[in-house]
Amino acid sequence: LFQQRFPDLHALRFEEGEGEVILDGAVHAVSDGDAVVIPQGTRHNVVNIGSTHLKLYSIYSPAEHKDGTVHPTKASAVEEHFDGVTTE
Repeated sequence: LFQQRFPDLHALRFEEGEGEVILDGAVHAVSDGDAVVIPQGTRHNVVNIGSTHLKLYSIYSPAEHKDGTVHPTKASAVEEHFDGVTTE
């Protein structure tokens, strides 16, 4: 089970599928239309429990990726190296 802890506020919006969000060990069911706010420093994970793709987007600050970046997999996100320069 992969879990992350980010120093900043983080929010997730679910667009398709069924999943679970684990926040500091507490499991919460999520599906399309749901949103989850993850408080600063909370250990968290997202698990797809459905038979289709779980589609979501993540909102957080400050920027950690170049503008327009899309990561289809966790592996592609790990490979990215952002220089911190934003478009605005």
